[in-house]
Amino acid sequence: MRYARQDRIAEEMKKALSQGIRDHLTDAETATIWSITQIEVTKDLRHAKVFVSILGTKEQEAGMMAALQKKSGTLRKLIGRKVRMHFTPELHFFHDHSIEHGLKISTILNEIKDRDDHE
Repeated sequence: MRYARQDRIAEEMKKALSQGIRDHLTDAETATIWSITQIEVTKDLRHAKVFVSILGTKEQEAGMMAALQKKSGTLRKLIGRKVRMHFTPELHFFHDHSIEHGLKISTILNEIKDRDDHE
């Protein structure tokens, strides 16, 4: 069960974390198109699952995920300064493939439509 407070904190964290990633990861580490798609905060506010969608090569995806893990302490401190709460959750990063999946489905549907238009 989700609570409004968890959702509010997750949304504030999402804004602060997006800015922190832009400010603290180098271009080499973020040489892809990326977006934080969702943050799930536990009820006790001790942990946060951060879902990141990354569009790029497998190497770029792996590099960005490694950079996020490496800089999680710095990003956590930044969130602590920007979001008002007693305890800053520990960040756990996960690669979210939903946008990639949606793009594949869209491409397939467009191919089917184009094929049907030419028949």
